[in-house]
Amino acid sequence: MDFQLWGTGDRYDDFVWQFGPPSPGQLNGLLQEITPCASDRDNDQLPDWWEQQYGLDPTVSNPPSSNLDSDWMTDWEEYLADTDPSDPNSVFPLVVVTNPPRGVIDLVVDPSSTARVYGVYMSTNLLTDPQRWGLLPPEQLGTGGEVIFTITNDAPIRSYRTGVRLP
Repeated sequence: MDFQLWGTGDRYDDFVWQFGPPSPGQLNGLLQEITPCASDRDNDQLPDWWEQQYGLDPTVSNPPSSNLDSDWMTDWEEYLADTDPSDPNSVFPLVVVTNPPRGVIDLVVDPSSTARVYGVYMSTNLLTDPQRWGLLPPEQLGTGGEVIFTITNDAPIRSYRTGVRLP
């Protein structure tokens, strides 16, 4: 089963899991929603310390499509997911759906980052424009290992997606 990650740009800069291969730069729509960084001399939404850590120039703006490691996540998406933009194998982890008892779903994010907060969102209608997603509390701070969300699916049709945000 292949999944891909994409975003819609609401409050949590969400990641959505769907069937299919990943497409480069599919999360660019999230860029306008992030709160500006405290130290970001080039105003590209990436903190200067982060750009310096990964060999980027903090005085030259990185366009939204910049992708240092040429993987399917832009540099900005790598910052948000707390992955390494210089390593094409460092990407937001595949979310595993387990098969617990009927009516219950476990979503497992592994590994997670201790510097990020993870959540699950749900929608009962993917045909609305714009789509409406609601947070299923509680969110969880990353542990460095797996983060498990247990969801009781009491609706006849419901879609889920995981999200990550800065604390």
